[in-house]
Amino acid sequence: MQNKDLIFALESLEREKNISREDTLKTIEDALISALRKNLGRNALLSAHIDLEKGAIEAYQTLAVVEEV
Repeated sequence: MQNKDLIFALESLEREKNISREDTLKTIEDALISALRKNLGRNALLSAHIDLEKGAIEAYQTLAVVEEV
């Protein structure tokens, strides 16, 4: 899905179902994190962000760097 398609879908939801764009983006980000947890484990520290202006979907995992394991 391209950026303009995502924006159009968000605008349609906002208009037809009266669901705010921010709420929808938050739900999509949460779903992305949930899917990543299935792969990386329940205890993984994850975050996700959708930037509509750049057309970017970013997901991050925070890891602790230790001297010894």
